[in-house]
Amino acid sequence: MKPFTISQAAAGAGKTYALVQTYLQLALQHPQRFRAVLAITFTNAATASLKERLLTQLHQLVQGQAAPMAQQLAKANNWALEEVQERAHTTLTHILHAYGRFSVTTIDTFFQTVVRHFAQEIGLQAGLNVELNQEQVMGQLVEATLHHLDRHPELQGWLGDLAEGRLQAGRSWDTRQLLNKLGYELFSEDFRQHEAALLTFVQGHTLEALRTQLQTQVADFEATLR
Repeated sequence: MKPFTISQAAAGAGKTYALVQTYLQLALQHPQRFRAVLAITFTNAATASLKERLLTQLHQLVQGQAAPMAQQLAKANNWALEEVQERAHTTLTHILHAYGRFSVTTIDTFFQTVVRHFAQEIGLQAGLNVELNQEQVMGQLVEATLHHLDRHPELQGWLGDLAEGRLQAGRSWDTRQLLNKLGYELFSEDFRQHEAALLTFVQGHTLEALRTQLQTQVADFEATLR
């Protein structure tokens, strides 16, 4: 296999299927090979989903039901379909008997495991706790942004208009609170899904143009509802 491969596609294009195929391509080489394969995801939900997909696909290979996957694995490795089925049965059996070595985990869990191993090597207590103080970091970023507003007149004007608009609507104008809320959105799953499209739009437009377009869409939607 290639030492480094990038699979880039839109949602629903089959990236997870490709990941499952890559994992099985590695795991089926040897009954114990799955112990040396590490799959890392971003969220617990994605971890559970990938584990389920892998086990389901293996079970279907054992039952002779995963025709497309079986044919692709057979062609890639010069195996007969019966050999794919046999290897899948052996691999699935080993995974179920050593499930703790079935390494599909989040990136946070992976790094915490690495940190704990380093801590053990330098003699720290086994009860080491890893703390992620995201709230403190976010507060520092917001303060730094507000402190340097004079360098970014467009952002300064946008925040001023935003505060004025919220005041007129009878809502809180606290820009720190608004920036803090926006900052947390940058770490959300929803933002990651639309980040590329948003950055592409921002490169050719100003914040004012983006805000005007959004306000127009909201107003049209509300008018349609009324």
